[in-house]
Amino acid sequence: KLDIVGVVVQAPREDPRDTVLPKRPVKTKPKPTPTVTVTVQPNGDLVDGSGKVVGNINETPGGDAAGDAAGDQQGNAQPDNAANDQE
Repeated sequence: KLDIVGVVVQAPREDPRDTVLPKRPVKTKPKPTPTVTVTVQPNGDLVDGSGKVVGNINETPGGDAAGDAAGDQQGNAQPDNAANDQE
């Protein structure tokens, strides 16, 4: 007498769950964002990633620092009799 030990069944060609579940949305790869690295050197130079000097931290965008400081001092100066007006 023979006993049945197991049955080999071929898997379906398509997943039956696909007929019930909605299709998965296609994922798009996120675009990488470029980053810029600027390194400050001991002398104050700003150096980008390729080694190119792009500026200096001691510079001001409007001109040289000495001229701007002198202009600020003159603008804030008060006349000699300003203390007498406060009475």
